[in-house]
Amino acid sequence: MEPPEVPEGYDPFTPTSDPFSPQAAMAASCPLHRVRGRDAAMVTGMAHVLEVLRDQGRFSSRSSRPRHGDLGTSLIHLDGEEHARQRRLVNRAFTPRAVGRMRPRIEQIAAELVDQIADAGKADLVEAFAAPLPFIVMAEALGIPDDDRPRFVHWADDAIASANVNTLPASDGDFRAYVLSAITERRAAPRDDLISQIVNVSEGDDHLDDAQLIALVRLLIIAGIETTGNLVATVVRLLLDDPARWAEVEADRSLVPAAVEEALRLDPPLNWTPRLVEQPTELAAHEIPEATMLLVGLASANRDPAVHDEPDRFDLHRPVPDGPAHVAFGNGVHFCLGAALARLEAEVALHVLLDRLDGVALADGWIFEPRGPQMMRGCKTLDVTFDVRA
Repeated sequence: MEPPEVPEGYDPFTPTSDPFSPQAAMAASCPLHRVRGRDAAMVTGMAHVLEVLRDQGRFSSRSSRPRHGDLGTSLIHLDGEEHARQRRLVNRAFTPRAVGRMRPRIEQIAAELVDQIADAGKADLVEAFAAPLPFIVMAEALGIPDDDRPRFVHWADDAIASANVNTLPASDGDFRAYVLSAITERRAAPRDDLISQIVNVSEGDDHLDDAQLIALVRLLIIAGIETTGNLVATVVRLLLDDPARWAEVEADRSLVPAAVEEALRLDPPLNWTPRLVEQPTELAAHEIPEATMLLVGLASANRDPAVHDEPDRFDLHRPVPDGPAHVAFGNGVHFCLGAALARLEAEVALHVLLDRLDGVALADGWIFEPRGPQMMRGCKTLDVTFDVRA
């Protein structure tokens, strides 16, 4: 028996202000729905989302692997032993201690960005704060000189856009030449930056080759900039949607981590993530053909009423469930490598805004528009007004 189709008028590949209502209706009727006009199906509900994320044998991460020849395959598009091998090596550069050491500099960058808008009394926080913060953090972490950052902005935009259509951007040759030069320099003379760490990390005689290192830097740009910027904007938006929430966090800063986690749960930076069916299999009592693309509904799992009471409500005091509270960073062997850094940047961003600005509010007439493309989700703009804290 074939699964039903997604509701009329809903396309998971097109960002919409409210993807949650059709996803909730889908989850209530059947955990698996075919996507019209595509060899794809959407998986909803926590139980079935976890089943797919945890079974890389049946459901492969190579679903959107670009055909780049010998240019290196991104870590997120690898499975099995090769994924485990590269992950072991890369993890050494992303220890909690290494991420924690970045906090003072992230605080300084966030404060400098707020200072640039403070006198205006209003700003688009996406353009002025949420988007540049993770870019500057990542550029500095990688050791990119200030003079080279305009080029890196262009390369980052190209990489993010091309990742969603599974192609290499036209600027990729310039990007690879630049990163390869940096790799060569760091091998000869290591610096205190992330490129030096990943270039020189090893396990016995095992290390990442140049193509793997270039693919990893590309991944850090795509996964470490756009999604974190979306998270920062989303947590601010969700708090300002109800001024009482912002006031409560302002009065009790211990709630900042809870605010970030609730934003991750309620409106994650990736609405869904892709997987490829490796062989004919069964899911949710339905047969799925080989090579079907599964859209694994992260946001749907996060709002599962079997996991959370009132799952569509933002709750700073939400009880922790027995299982995962959310899968915003995935689950299983592909759990997001940069989760700790993303959480840190979002928490620091919120603290700095609360420290330096008074009376923060959504601007009159501002309307939420989703920022895509495809499965990515954030705010196109976030217009706010404020006073400078004395």
